[in-house]
Amino acid sequence: MGRNWKTSLLFGAVTLAIGSFVLLSKEKEEDPARLQKEMAEALFGEDLGSRGSHKLQRAKGLFRAGLQALVAKDAPPDWLNSQMTAELAPWKEGGITQEVLGNSLALDTPELVRYAIRDQRVSVTSGSPIDALSAALTLLTQTVSLPDVDFLIAPYGIPEGLQIPGPIFSFGRGEGTIALPTIEALCGHSREHPLPEVYYELYTILNAYARIQR
Repeated sequence: MGRNWKTSLLFGAVTLAIGSFVLLSKEKEEDPARLQKEMAEALFGEDLGSRGSHKLQRAKGLFRAGLQALVAKDAPPDWLNSQMTAELAPWKEGGITQEVLGNSLALDTPELVRYAIRDQRVSVTSGSPIDALSAALTLLTQTVSLPDVDFLIAPYGIPEGLQIPGPIFSFGRGEGTIALPTIEALCGHSREHPLPEVYYELYTILNAYARIQR
C-alpha cells in the first residue's frame, strides 16, 4: 500500500513537471509582436465584449506580472542610469522645488503642461491634459506604487530660444529636457520596446525625479 502511494505521488509530480514545462515552452515560443499587440489592445483598446476577453485578460495579466517583476528586481539598465544622472544633474544639489516649477510656469508658455501624482492619483494642474500620458500614468499607478511627484512636460518640445529655469519632461530626447518614453512606445506601438520594459523605464524616471524633488 505504501509503495502504491509513493508511486502515485511520484507519477503526479512528474506529470505536473511535464505540464509546467509545456506551458513554459509555449510562453517562450510566443510571437513577441503578437503578444505586444494583445497587451496594447487589452490595456488601451475598446471593450471587445466576451469575444477574445480571455486572451485580453491574459495579456493584461502578463503585462502586470512583467512590470511588477522588473520593479521587484530593481535593476535599471546602465544606459538609463547614465541618462538620469546627466539629465537631473543641474537640480541635484538644490533640488526641484515648487518655486522652481512656479517660475517656469510664470513664463506663460502654452506648451507646458503640469502633472501631479498624489496618493496614486493623477491630475493635471495647469495646461491641457495629454491623453496618452494621462492613460500611461494612471495605468502605472494601478500596477505599482509611485511616489508623489509634481512635474512639467513640453509635449512638442521646448520652443527654440526659450530659457526655462526648471526641469522639463519631453517625449524622447530633447536638449535640456528629461526624456520620457515616446507616446508610440507608451501605447505599445513600438516593436523594439516591450510594454513592461517601457513602463519600467517610466517608473524609474519618475522615481529618480522624486528623489530630488523638495
